[in-house]
Amino acid sequence: MPELPADPRFRDNQARLANVDALDAALAWARHDLVVVVACDMPFVTARFIRALLSLANADSSDSTDRGADSRDSNDRVDAPDAVIPRTEHGYHPLCAVYTRACRPAVARRLAGGQFALKALLADLRVRVMEGDAMDRYGDRRRLLANVNTPAALEAVVDQQT
Repeated sequence: MPELPADPRFRDNQARLANVDALDAALAWARHDLVVVVACDMPFVTARFIRALLSLANADSSDSTDRGADSRDSNDRVDAPDAVIPRTEHGYHPLCAVYTRACRPAVARRLAGGQFALKALLADLRVRVMEGDAMDRYGDRRRLLANVNTPAALEAVVDQQT
């Protein structure tokens, strides 16, 4: 594992409070091709689940890759996704995902165009999706991807499991 600086806080490149800005900063500071993004309000995401997403990012099979609006350069691996994102009955979860540095041009275009919705960015990427039974192997997806912003929300998720 690479050594982190003494103060490993990295600032977004913009003054806005948009998730696309944060992703841009993460990709800019990344020392490796794969960047794991997990929102701070998702306390039940497990290391095992993240390892599964990383495994899908490294896999060569394109069976579950959604092709976005933009294609990759012809010298890129055809089967390599730009992002691996869980999808449930509630849609994509782009704040619990793996992105590659190949996303940077699409992110830059979105930022330049004033388009800050992270879910909208997915249309510009080759996305490999984890869903259904593949996700269920790592836990109850309602808990695993639960967005917890209040004590009441935490209690509701915990109560679902009892």
